[in-house]
Amino acid sequence: MSSPSIASIAVEVIDAEPRHMAAVQAIYRHYVLHDLCSFEEEVPTVEQMQARRATWPRAACPTSWH
Repeated sequence: MSSPSIASIAVEVIDAEPRHMAAVQAIYRHYVLHDLCSFEEEVPTVEQMQARRATWPRAACPTSWH
């Protein structure tokens, strides 16, 4: 009995830059409005997301991320 074949896909994780925050907010918006995985009740604005990104402690991220 052969095992099923699994396709491999290369994925690159990059640091979100300010120019990415509108897309990040659009993805997060869905989960705030339609899922229980966020404790937020209102969708943060792009500006709020950019402020969060700017204050995120880089020390909390794995060293391979920066």
